[in-house]
Amino acid sequence: SPDHRVRAYATRVVGSWNDRLPDALGLLADRAADEHPRVRLEAVVSSSYVADARAVEVASIVVDRPMDRFLNHALIQAVHALKPQWKPAFDSGRLTFGSKGDRFQFVLKADGSKDALTPLLGLLKSGKMTEAGREGALVLLASIGGADELALVMDEAFKPGNPALGRRALEEFAASARTRKVIPANGGPFLRRLLQEGDPSLRPGALLLAGVWGIRDMAPTLEAAAKADGTPEDTRQAALEGLAELGSKETLQAVSMGSFPAKVRRMAIAALARVDVAAAGSSAAAFLGEPGNDAEVDGVVDAFLSRQGGSQALAEALGASKVSADVAKLGLRTLSTAGRQDEALRAALSKAAGISSAAVEYSADFVKWLGQEALTRGNPENGEKVFRGVVTNCVSCHAIGGAGGKIGPDVSAVGTGLPIDMVIESVLWPNRQVKEGFGSLAVITKNDQIYQGFHASEDKQTLILRDPAREDLIRIPVADIKARKDIGSVMPEGLTNGLTRAELRDLIRFLADLGKPGPFRVPDRPLVRRWLTASAPARVKAIGETAGLPWLPKFSTVAGELPLEDAGRAGWVRFEVEAIKPGRFHLVFNNATGLRVFLGREPLGSPEVELPVGRHVFTISVDPSEREGAGLQCRIDPAPGSTGELRILTDR
Repeated sequence: SPDHRVRAYATRVVGSWNDRLPDALGLLADRAADEHPRVRLEAVVSSSYVADARAVEVASIVVDRPMDRFLNHALIQAVHALKPQWKPAFDSGRLTFGSKGDRFQFVLKADGSKDALTPLLGLLKSGKMTEAGREGALVLLASIGGADELALVMDEAFKPGNPALGRRALEEFAASARTRKVIPANGGPFLRRLLQEGDPSLRPGALLLAGVWGIRDMAPTLEAAAKADGTPEDTRQAALEGLAELGSKETLQAVSMGSFPAKVRRMAIAALARVDVAAAGSSAAAFLGEPGNDAEVDGVVDAFLSRQGGSQALAEALGASKVSADVAKLGLRTLSTAGRQDEALRAALSKAAGISSAAVEYSADFVKWLGQEALTRGNPENGEKVFRGVVTNCVSCHAIGGAGGKIGPDVSAVGTGLPIDMVIESVLWPNRQVKEGFGSLAVITKNDQIYQGFHASEDKQTLILRDPAREDLIRIPVADIKARKDIGSVMPEGLTNGLTRAELRDLIRFLADLGKPGPFRVPDRPLVRRWLTASAPARVKAIGETAGLPWLPKFSTVAGELPLEDAGRAGWVRFEVEAIKPGRFHLVFNNATGLRVFLGREPLGSPEVELPVGRHVFTISVDPSEREGAGLQCRIDPAPGSTGELRILTDR
């Protein structure tokens, strides 16, 4: 069927009827390679119902295409569910995963058991693997092997001509040292040789690994890379992180307080926070108090949130210093975007910003009065502006129409699902109404690292959290956990304290109208809802001049329009699509005046474009002087007669 929903449903039926169909796995293999991720997801789940060793091979086919967190989680669960069938077959050499290294690498890494080493080494020595399969096996050995296996990878994965394999191996070496405490012998000579003779792209990984492996006599090498003029950013950051692993407090302090560029000092502060949060707090407060460092606020605050006692140390340092109200507001925004409460730090930043952080005391009468006021006097149009505004910044945590933050629930239809009193309670007292699946867990490890996120899964070896800000899965060895605590909603109380009474009632009215028939129901049309805007102090004339500029996410209104002021001073925006089936597509704008459209870096001479399967970036120059205040709305339809199919991306 051309409809992916029909294919997805049929795939689910195959899983349920697998014992009645003559070639269920063959049917599922086709769907595991389907163009649409929803169909591939159903293929993974359905494969887990088939008690056959080959079922895991079929499920692993999805690795050949882009993965998302849903596919990732489903495939991990399938690997564990099917282990009684596939593990004996793999040990005896009957499973080959189509000689696809990425497939068996995913399966064996998801399994994580040491008993996979012997058959894996046998495969490597057999000489029957493709080059891609061999590379995958070496990376997997670096991930799950012991010291002897890591030494083998050191010999085999760093030969000239394939730096990409070397970079992957270095990443796995670092992860193995941190999570499994596995360090090979002769690491120092290996890293020195790599720094002297290896590909330049291997330098960051080698410098970091010197710290992770605890090779103290390489500290001068790391210090030189951290301080030298012209050191590439990724190399400098790796050197600073390596120094943090070695506990080089004095060097990190010197860089954080020195005459280095703001970004370098921010990286040094972040590294210092891993060694001494009090010293890092003092450096951070001084740094944030200097003019011109606004762009680094997010990175500075974020560094303290991941360390035990970090937010308290930063709060104390800020309380003894002076930062501008704007910097403090940026810090508060970072806290909210990260889904963190951290009361002491929030109070310090709120005080500097001139905003009360105290929560309003719950009152049923107040809820009733505010609800009546919102319904009779609230202005939902103004409420949407409050929702998107810098004071509340609700859009950084909540999506509408799938576009926006993923920390909290999508609120597209909140007005149809909650009465207005519950809307008010959810905004003012979020811990009174925590939606299932959005309660957060804080975990402190034995090395004082703090992780916070939503509980995804857990077994005897590993706790998996979903990072509320980045959507990444955080794997924490259970043996490394020192303490854990349920902390409820990640939405802090007091977020609306900076609003006037009129703004608060307008916000409540907007939320109460979301999803109901009218202007605040998300249109059922393929509209661009997530944009990236170029950040620059003045207008940029040519697309070539946008290279190297930071691109910041912005989101359309409920109606699907990007306000003109959100296009930014540079005047360039972009969005991304994924063509699932090739074909011709038509771009339709609400108003094309003042727009120049590019596919990649090539200008479009027509609104109709031919797209092959894959991801594509459309970049648009917006001249506000020609648009007379009109925002930007764009939808993409298949051209007449085209069988093409695409999705407009709303994720990162």
